[in-house]
Amino acid sequence: MSNIITTFQEKNIIAGTFPVVVDSLEVKTNVLAGDIIGISATKTFGKLDDATYTEVFGIAYDDALATTPCTVILTGEIAGTFVNMPESKELETKNSLRKISLFIK
Repeated sequence: MSNIITTFQEKNIIAGTFPVVVDSLEVKTNVLAGDIIGISATKTFGKLDDATYTEVFGIAYDDALATTPCTVILTGEIAGTFVNMPESKELETKNSLRKISLFIK
């Protein structure tokens, strides 16, 4: 865990009462708020893709550039309008998010 202090802006993305947990993680790719964060086989984090960051890990709360810290939502009920869901794998991605206690409403 890092010692980075983050501040939050009200984004109206919380869609229920399930506890929301966030952490600051260094991402290796550019990400936008709402992007699904994946983890690679070498335990680095970046925008979910089919090649490197293939395992769902969380949702980016803010925009971040590669090799910089990003606030990542790890659990909670999140508004579907906030999440940048991959169109071709929407159902599969939602199921993967549910397994790590991220519920898209």
